[in-house]
Amino acid sequence: MVEAACAFAEGKAHQPSTVGAMLKETEKVRQQYARLINALPEEIAFLSSTSEGENVVTNGIPWASGDNVVTDDLHYETGFVIYRHLEKFKGVEVRIVKNKNGAVTAEDYAKMVDKRPGFLLCPSYQA
Repeated sequence: MVEAACAFAEGKAHQPSTVGAMLKETEKVRQQYARLINALPEEIAFLSSTSEGENVVTNGIPWASGDNVVTDDLHYETGFVIYRHLEKFKGVEVRIVKNKNGAVTAEDYAKMVDKRPGFLLCPSYQA
């Protein structure tokens, strides 16, 4: 993996990437990842950022009043925009786990989860 990263950086330094080359490489990676997870390449999508992906997934959930989202205070700021919108317009409760010295544990999350329908989002989780 280090060799691939070095080759990419070296190539980019000497010759900027073209759109055609990027699309070709994207298709190659799409096929490799599909094989890895036993999916069809058409089922794999690439997005520009983690926040965009989170937005797509979050908006694909059929939220109802009384549902909840559990995340932590280390989460990307854009995530809070999405969840505050759900809170305001769908009646979804946003539960925020407070970090301790820059980390959040599974036990910290467990205290915030109950039997109500919810979505657990823990990108900042530290084992």
